[in-house]
Amino acid sequence: KDEVYTIYIAKQFNLQNELNSDAQTVISKDKAEYLLGVANSMLQQNKLSDAEVVIQKIIFRSKGERIPRLHNMFGMLYTRKNMLEDAKREFHKEIDLNLGKEEAYFQLGMVYYQSQKTDSALYCWEEALKINPSNVDAMSNAAVVYFNVKKDVTKAKQLWENAVSLNPKYFQVYVNLMMLCQNKNDDECKLTYLRAALINGMQLGEIRSKGIVVTDQLLARVKQ
Repeated sequence: KDEVYTIYIAKQFNLQNELNSDAQTVISKDKAEYLLGVANSMLQQNKLSDAEVVIQKIIFRSKGERIPRLHNMFGMLYTRKNMLEDAKREFHKEIDLNLGKEEAYFQLGMVYYQSQKTDSALYCWEEALKINPSNVDAMSNAAVVYFNVKKDVTKAKQLWENAVSLNPKYFQVYVNLMMLCQNKNDDECKLTYLRAALINGMQLGEIRSKGIVVTDQLLARVKQ
């Protein structure tokens, strides 16, 4: 029913009507949040120009009011445009305004990682985790840095295990854990995560496509 309702709303949606309605009034935070969601959807579809129109309209109608996530959305837009310094500036603005700090730190970490500044990326993801210890994406990304850059396998494993305990369907993390076991030639370790991944709905073909070697003997043990 939710999906049917969402499709119905999408069919009724007219961007120009939304942008032009009450154009001279100060936008409410609920309306701003709604339009930021629209902009985010456009970003995911790589409709950068349309997303920028929506964001600019929110700025115009905010009349100087502090709108949570507005600078984050600009930062994400600039990231998509590969304008990384501009993106960093916008994420820092969001943090300085004490608005959407968790998202800002997470996205800022992505920009730093893209720029190969892994220490700065790790700092940002750990700041996001201070705000929300259940942010599994920040947890998983931090683990990647610990594993690939810091060579701290114990810390990486701990973070990945925390991530799948919070989200048992975080399939990429199971792959990372199985790869860690595979690198150590530890089939007992791999069996643990293989069993958990399959129980939680990951397909064997998908696991093998990620470079995880699953022999018939190992698969037979999963079913025991």
